[in-house]
Amino acid sequence: MEVLVEANGIADPSRIQAGRMLFIPGAPRALEIPASFPAHLIWPLSGLITSSFGSERAREHHEGIDIDGVKGEVVRAAAAGRVVWAGSERGYGNLVIIDHGDGLSTLYAHANRLLVGPDELVESGEPVAEVGDTGNARGAHLHFEVHRNGQPVNPMPLLGTGVARASAQP
Repeated sequence: MEVLVEANGIADPSRIQAGRMLFIPGAPRALEIPASFPAHLIWPLSGLITSSFGSERAREHHEGIDIDGVKGEVVRAAAAGRVVWAGSERGYGNLVIIDHGDGLSTLYAHANRLLVGPDELVESGEPVAEVGDTGNARGAHLHFEVHRNGQPVNPMPLLGTGVARASAQP
């Protein structure tokens, strides 16, 4: 963490601008983001990022990010689209999946309550669920995934401007 903070001139590592490109000393190559990705998605919830995309200690791969929240807090659509799933799924609990077109979809899991149903059209920022702890959740939070052509991708480079608060956990 100290190396990243120093290399990128970060004054406060708990408040890093969302979408900010970071220089990672010793990285074998630069991350390439396909031009077909949207410029940005909006943050579905403001809170601590308690689990990042990628490898985790207890599991092989975490296919999204976890954002800490308060049970009942509103979760918003990251972009306009059509709800293709609104229901309960093992592990995810109550969840909403939105198709944004061009192979891009977003998933919002562990909801306390769903605010949309299948085939509904939603606008960017429209409430779609409430933060909860359903399914395989350790406390109230939002599990948020972005998929490109059915494959999970790291949401962080796609999230628009705003401040994400990084967790103090490793």
